[in-house]
Amino acid sequence: MISQESPDKSLSIKPEERIGQIPSAALLAEYERVLPGVSERLIRMFEQEQMHRHQLEIKALAEDKSTVRFGQFLLLIVVIFSVFAGVLLSFRGAEVSGAIMGAVGIIAPLLAFLKYRYA
Repeated sequence: MISQESPDKSLSIKPEERIGQIPSAALLAEYERVLPGVSERLIRMFEQEQMHRHQLEIKALAEDKSTVRFGQFLLLIVVIFSVFAGVLLSFRGAEVSGAIMGAVGIIAPLLAFLKYRYA
């Protein structure tokens, strides 16, 4: 904030601490004195910016949720395919390979889920 301190027209600069984007009440009052109505416009602008940010966050969360759902659907297809392949191998006489295929198809996604869950 710039203020006049002495009659010889010297200026001094005082640091001002602000929290957030909205200027302090004293600075808003000074703005209002220079340009009537500017305080209300500034507050409205900050409110609109905050609303816009909230909308972007909501949209990002919705996109994340749909991405997770799609990944879970693909994982379900992989698990079903692995278990089906394991059963098919077992019926064709490759019991060990079938057991391994079925176990990997179930255990690998489970481990990935647990790693993601507790990471």
